[in-house]
Parts: sequence; structure tokens; C-alpha cells
Amino acid sequence: MSGGYTRLTVQGAHRKAEVVVPDDEAVAALLPSILELLAEDRLAGARPVTLVDVLGRQVDATRSLAEQEVGQGSLLRVVRVDQAPPPPEVADVTDVVAGAQDARADRWRPVWGRVVAAVVAGGAAWTAAVVATADLGAGVGVVGGAAAVAVLLATLVARAGATGPAVVLGTSAVGAGVGLAPEMARETVDRAPGSTALLMWAALCLAVALIAGVGLRRTAAAVGALTGVVLVVVALVLVPPAGPAGAAGVVAVLGTLVLGLLPGVAMTLSGLNGLDDRVVAGRRPTRERVAGAVDETYRALTWSTVATAGVVAVTGWVLAVDRGTWSSWLAVAVVLLVVLRARVLPLVPQRLALWAAAGVIGLGWVVARAADQPEAVVVGAVVLVAVAALVAGVVPAPPLAARLRRGASVVELVAVLATVPLLLAMVGVFDDLLGTF
Repeated sequence: MSGGYTRLTVQGAHRKAEVVVPDDEAVAALLPSILELLAEDRLAGARPVTLVDVLGRQVDATRSLAEQEVGQGSLLRVVRVDQAPPPPEVADVTDVVAGAQDARADRWRPVWGRVVAAVVAGGAAWTAAVVATADLGAGVGVVGGAAAVAVLLATLVARAGATGPAVVLGTSAVGAGVGLAPEMARETVDRAPGSTALLMWAALCLAVALIAGVGLRRTAAAVGALTGVVLVVVALVLVPPAGPAGAAGVVAVLGTLVLGLLPGVAMTLSGLNGLDDRVVAGRRPTRERVAGAVDETYRALTWSTVATAGVVAVTGWVLAVDRGTWSSWLAVAVVLLVVLRARVLPLVPQRLALWAAAGVIGLGWVVARAADQPEAVVVGAVVLVAVAALVAGVVPAPPLAARLRRGASVVELVAVLATVPLLLAMVGVFDDLLGTF
């Protein structure tokens, strides 16, 4: 402590002394008195002396004992500078390697073992479902019942707290559902375009809703996953009366509208909106309650955004490959809405899900037109690369950024308004009206 004293044992060539010296004075100011006490020969000025500890570290004469953290009862030896031992060299390569390994984000952890087990289980269940339906003649009910049993077991295991086995069982159920999806699509909607992918997505969402929502008691996961299931059911129900493209158009537009409502719905379900009313009523919530509500809002928004984006991606793909004029323009409007919705979402998974959905729809447009319109595909790809490079390399000034945000809001509004007439034109409402009059 600065302003205190330090007890030292000083060993000279002939004497040893126990001294108590101030710890806030430079060692150079104390050294003459210490040398005189030890009767050291100080006449050889060309050969100065220094103090070293038992490990061979020299005490800096220009600094105080406190600054050098010299402890109480330390043993210091008086030696000539030219005879002082070299400082210790600590070989800590092993410790550094171990510490670096522990700090790395890509270090193997037990959770990765569970991931591998889940992937293996999912692949095995998918193989079993495909072989059972194609080669063994098993019906949809048999394989679906086995998948349902796996989901039920996963839910029960999750409620018991065994997350690892629950994830493995849940992945096996999803794998079986994915393998069963083509046969279900054939029996229900005559394998309409996009129906197999929608059924696969529904199997994944339903498993998440039951295992994470019911088993792990995560309401946000259950609500978000059920959002995807509901959209898939709507799409499949609309296939017989409206056709694959019509059903895809309705659900794609509905999905983009849902994306705009999700932030408010998430805040309502988490109770975040009600906290303001409690404050106005004089019942101030605790900080932990507010933080929990905010965290639950983010989780609900993430789960529901990902679930909705998956459905929009599949239905948008169906619109893009339909090759009809109105369906193609509706796909363009859906892409614009998805991209512009992404700019207002705060978290990385939410934005990546929407950008992935937009990419899937764009890929469908390319696949449908690569053979007949290769020039348009190349020009579009070049323009997209240029825009991406411009966005990545240019940081607009705040006034320009504000104008760009206002412009994006206007474009989003126009795209929303355009989806309704485009959808009506695609399903033939305008043609029916013209034929009537």
C-alpha cells in the first residue's frame, strides 16, 4: 500500500539484515543506506550493484517497492550488476496452447456430439421412411404413426429435462416426415408443385412446436412454429379450388402481410405491451420482468419469422416457375416485400431468413427462364452483383440514409398495394369480369 512500509531480508556479501523500509520511495534512494548497513564496498563506482530476488529478477532502482509489488518478507541479494544472474525464462507454451484451445469458438464440445447424433438419426429415419413406402408397401398411416410416436417420446423426454435425447428423437421424427412428404403430397393434392416442400416444412415446424413448445416449455417456439403450420395448411387446402399457382399466390401474399404484423404480435404475446399500462397504473415492473419480456419478444419474433419465411420461399418459388405473366410479377412483388421487411427486423436470424426466402424465389425465376431467356438472366445477375458491391462498399450520409429509408417505405407500400390486383389477375377474376360485361 502506498505510504506504508515493507519488511525485507537483504543479503550482502558478508552480512544479512532485516530492514523495514518505505514502500513509496524509489529503491535508488534506499540503496545507499542498505549498503552502508551491510558494510558493502561502494568505492568501485564503475561496478554498480543491484538487488535481485531469489528468482534472479532485478529490482528496478528507479521505481518504488510498491510499484514493483515486492511482497512482505521478500529476500533480496546485493550483487554486482555485471555478476547478476539472468532473469528467469518461463516456458509457458503448453499453457498458452491450452488456453487458446479453450477460447476458440470452433473447439469440439459435447453439443457437437449431440448434433452429429441428431443428423445420423434424421438421416436413418428418412431412409427408413423412403424404403418403407417405396419398397415395403407401408402406408402413410404406418410411417406417420411411427413419426408421431417419436415426436411424443421426444416431448416426454424433453419435459423430463433430457434435451439431448429429445433433440435426437425429434430429428428422427422430422427425417421420417421429410421422407414421407412425397407420398403424402401424392395422396392429398396429387403432388402439386411445391406441396412436397410445404409438407416437409410443416413436419419440421410441427416437431418444433411440440418438442420445444410443449416439451421444453418455450412458448415463443411453439407460437412461431405453429404459424408456419397454419400457413402450410391454408396453402394445401386452397390447392383444389384455386390450383397450385393460385394457392401459392394467396399464401405468399398472406405470408408477406403476416411478416409485417409479427413485431406487434410478438410484443403482445410476450406481455411487453402491457408493461407500459402497468407503469401508467402505478405498478412499476421489476427490471428482471422487463428484460424477460424483451427476450421473449425477440425469441417469438425470430421463431415466427423463420417459420413464415420458409412458407413464403416455397410459395414464391411456385409463382416464379409458373411462367405466367401475372404470377411472375406477383413473385417480383413478393421478393420486394420480403427484402424490404428484412430492413426493419433487428436480429441476424430474422434478416437471414428473409434474405434466404428472397434468394429462393429469385433462384426459381432463374431456373424457369435460363433456357428461354439466357440474356435476361445474365443481365440480371450482373446488375445484382453491382448492386451488392455498391451496398457493401458505400455508407450513405445520415441525410441520404433517411431519404433512402423513406423511399424504401414508399416502395414497400406500392408493393403491398400491387399484390392484391396482381393476385386477382392471376386467379382470373379480371378475365371473368370482362367476360361478364
